[in-house]
Amino acid sequence: VKDTTLRYNVRVMVSGSKVRFLFSNKFGTEKLVLDRVTVGKNSIATIEAPTRDEVVVDIKPVTFGGKKKCKIGAGKAVWSDDIDYEVKKGDFLSVSIYLKDYTQQATATATCGRYSYGFITRGNAVNAETFPLYVSRDTENNAILYGVDVLVDDEDSSAVVCFGDSLAHLADSLIF
Repeated sequence: VKDTTLRYNVRVMVSGSKVRFLFSNKFGTEKLVLDRVTVGKNSIATIEAPTRDEVVVDIKPVTFGGKKKCKIGAGKAVWSDDIDYEVKKGDFLSVSIYLKDYTQQATATATCGRYSYGFITRGNAVNAETFPLYVSRDTENNAILYGVDVLVDDEDSSAVVCFGDSLAHLADSLIF
């Protein structure tokens, strides 16, 4: 991709006051440059009805050592700085990543089903509340974004992570 913004919606499972993100170039063969990254809350996303005309609010920059631009070497991963950002269990965070120059997406995970709704648009749209429908599309690949940490405020907070095949998503329906 080149001159492209990737946007991924991530549902958080605990409430907290800070977030940070893991970005990976584990399978890349060249450096990966994240020119700009932001996080916002998706005000209308649901697991049942993801859509490109979503509205993302409270958009904040994601930084790396205080800088907005990050270079990740081949085979490496990088955590962002902690961001003061209140989240509640069940919120959807929209993480937007702008890639200015030609970039291989070698480190990606194919997703499907209820968690497969990333979006791609042309240009730098990390601060856009919505992606224009005429120059964007859905994607079932989650590239670069590999993890989200939430600093919980309540010592009694907990979350359950289910690993498995396509039936594993049934477990979170029963738990939450």
